[in-house]
Amino acid sequence: MQTIERTITSNEVAEMVGRSHDNVLKDIRNIVKQIGDVKTHESSITGEVKNHLSYFIESTYLNSQNKELPNYMLTKKGCELFSTRMTGAKGTQFAMGYIDHFNQMENHIKQVETIQKPVTQTELLKMTAGSLIEMDTRVTELEENAPLSPGDYSYISRIVHQKVRQVITERQLNPNTKQRQLLYKELNGEIKQITNTPTRSQLRRQHFAIVTGFVRDWQPSNAALVIYKQLELVESEVG
Repeated sequence: MQTIERTITSNEVAEMVGRSHDNVLKDIRNIVKQIGDVKTHESSITGEVKNHLSYFIESTYLNSQNKELPNYMLTKKGCELFSTRMTGAKGTQFAMGYIDHFNQMENHIKQVETIQKPVTQTELLKMTAGSLIEMDTRVTELEENAPLSPGDYSYISRIVHQKVRQVITERQLNPNTKQRQLLYKELNGEIKQITNTPTRSQLRRQHFAIVTGFVRDWQPSNAALVIYKQLELVESEVG
């Protein structure tokens, strides 16, 4: 397993806690600065070196305009540290989310390492064709149930934005803020429905092809278009 697969992105954290990504980045940068101050202090007293990279790893992602922007990869320790900044229901919800995420990831890693451990030539010869097929099937299932990589997660976010813009252009729409939110809400809601996941951050590798194919062919429902028109009328009345 690559180290990066043992992390979650700051984008996912923002979605999990219901905050803007900019605010999450600001909090992480403050923590990184404080870790740097701790490093300076402790190195002069104990010689102990602390490094923020064991908590937060600087990275980038592509936004809906295909522009490269900064983000962070959070390790399990990074999530634990970030959660100390949160209180109340949101803090509890985030703690539950990242604990489940890393527990699933660690179980997956242990299972794959167990299945893929080296075997002697004698042991290999003792395996039947059926057991080899069974092992291959188990490895495939574990890989399919692994969390999406940060790159795949960013790709899905990007094509969702692209699809909404495409629908707006093809239908010659001129959406206000609420109408645009309606289109995103319906597309994201249908993605959750077809994958049976409560949030996009819980998508698995087995969902990647399903979601990308679905987004490619997606069009808003008649019900959504009716509500879209109603929002237009409300906007004009307010105006």
